[in-house]
Amino acid sequence: MKFPAALLALLACVSTGHATAPATRAAGTYSSIHRTASEDDVGMKVDIGYSGRGWYAVLQCAGGNIDRPVVVTAQVDEDKRTVRFARHDDPDNECPQEAFSGRYGAGELKLTFPGGYDPGVLRRSPH
Repeated sequence: MKFPAALLALLACVSTGHATAPATRAAGTYSSIHRTASEDDVGMKVDIGYSGRGWYAVLQCAGGNIDRPVVVTAQVDEDKRTVRFARHDDPDNECPQEAFSGRYGAGELKLTFPGGYDPGVLRRSPH
């Protein structure tokens, strides 16, 4: 049985393992929300997404109870794996109002707040 040359070339490329690993993208869900021994929910959840109008993030914080989400704009640099989040205008929300930044990797997002708020390392959801 004879194989066409193009098929043999394709099989050679596939079998040599030259496939590249998928790039780590900012978009996804990251969370540090967990339940304490005293039955309180604490931590932060960040959903980063992209629309035709740019990057955005849905923030949800918990300081005893999970608060309602707020939406902010975001600036993502996928080469540096950094995200800058805009300030939000809801003074009654658990999430700090000031702008903040973060660095992401394949499995986590680490945030830095000017006011010192520390929600811990947010783990990326597999979904």
